[in-house]
Amino acid sequence: MEPCRQHDQDQNGNYTYGWKPPAVGVYEIKAVWDGDEITFGGESDVARIEVAGSFNYFLYIAVAAILAVVVVAAFLVRFRKKR
Repeated sequence: MEPCRQHDQDQNGNYTYGWKPPAVGVYEIKAVWDGDEITFGGESDVARIEVAGSFNYFLYIAVAAILAVVVVAAFLVRFRKKR
């Protein structure tokens, strides 16, 4: 388990931490607070997060454009042969 030390606290005492997973996979995250002179310590349950691959819109648009060009070209070739 890799500890993180950087976090933000809002005016109500709530903590947040922004994290970007390094790769696709399954991650387990747990928050632990050791406590200090005015607060008790505590810890959360383990949260299991599954990170899937990103959706590549450019790839799908490129494939669709290529297919459209092939279909139009095939139609034109077939149409011209009939004349």
